[in-house]
Amino acid sequence: MRLYITLGLITVSFSAVFALRCHQCKYKYNSSVECRQNLTKCPLQCGSITIYNNGSTLDRSEKNCTDPAVCVTDAIHFGQNKMTFNPQCCDTDLCNAEEAPALLRYFNGMMCYTCDMFNKDCSKIVTCSGDQNMCFSSKVNIIDMNTKGCASDILCGNNLLNTLGSISGTHKCCEGILCNSGQSLKKSLFPLLVPLLSLLFL
Repeated sequence: MRLYITLGLITVSFSAVFALRCHQCKYKYNSSVECRQNLTKCPLQCGSITIYNNGSTLDRSEKNCTDPAVCVTDAIHFGQNKMTFNPQCCDTDLCNAEEAPALLRYFNGMMCYTCDMFNKDCSKIVTCSGDQNMCFSSKVNIIDMNTKGCASDILCGNNLLNTLGSISGTHKCCEGILCNSGQSLKKSLFPLLVPLLSLLFL
């Protein structure tokens, strides 16, 4: 019995020693003072993420616990909407004090089909940027919703996009210019992706 109690105390002690203290806050309107007053303990890493809509408008800024598997800097381009997310992860106490900076992106010559959410036309072409070297198609089965655009091979092979696919329905990435030739669009998937990414970052 004493051995079990001792082992239990050692386990608790190690958990306390190795638990990181991290800043925790959500949304842009939280001030840095408020954010630094909210602390949490994390088992793996601290993180800070910024998500930009259309390259300049800050959609969300968060700090919290994170998993190294989702620390992939990337962007998804939907034609009318472009979401850039930049997570930064670290493994020391209170290391996520600063917001992750926005990313600069340049056109790279890759092109993919995208869908116009207003007239449901999926024959439009979008130019890709940065390391977006693949095209993708995604469909939400429950509400019969499709979208297309640019993504990187890292994002296509990462657990992040696999998780989005399992939550939202199906997705497919392909190589080659205009490889994601199109179907009609019911709605844009973009409004659903920001909260899904936020769930993955927790």
